[in-house]
Amino acid sequence: MARFHNSGFEWWLIALGLMVVIGLVLEPQLLHLTMPSKHDVTPLRALIVFGIGLAAVVTIEVLAERLRLAWGRDGGIYRERYESGLPSWARAPQREAAVLVGVAVLEEAVYRGIVLGGAITLWALTDPAAAALSAGAFGAAHWYFGARQIVLKSLLGAVLVTVALASGWIVAAAVHAGLNLVLFGLERRTQ
Repeated sequence: MARFHNSGFEWWLIALGLMVVIGLVLEPQLLHLTMPSKHDVTPLRALIVFGIGLAAVVTIEVLAERLRLAWGRDGGIYRERYESGLPSWARAPQREAAVLVGVAVLEEAVYRGIVLGGAITLWALTDPAAAALSAGAFGAAHWYFGARQIVLKSLLGAVLVTVALASGWIVAAAVHAGLNLVLFGLERRTQ
């Protein structure tokens, strides 16, 4: 069991990669870079949505961390979510940053491209219903870290859904990757 626990991040990367490959084979239009946005996505629009989205998710994470600390929970800032499952080969700073960017891109391809885009285009769900499905599934995927993380990740998922609907899953992936890098940098700074 300890070996499985220590390889959880690797299994997650493999599972996400397989889902993306299956999505590319079965429904490649779901991974078009602007999916599921119905807008004309210009570089300026993407940049503005990216900036607003990144500010929103960073603010949510920082406020959640401050609440955690105010409630007297100790432990390393930001790292409780994944450090114990991070594979040993990824623990060097540059590798860890690369893995965090990679997982962000894969998660957004799956949750915003395939799940959100598929729910809207293939299942004909309304945008709000598809958004709730995508954000909730993203939160539920973080069950391993406890109820607090499920709620937090669902809230972050809702912001990422909004970004994807405004400018496509790739902009949501950039926001998610940016968030991971900001949190990584904050953690490094506090060590």
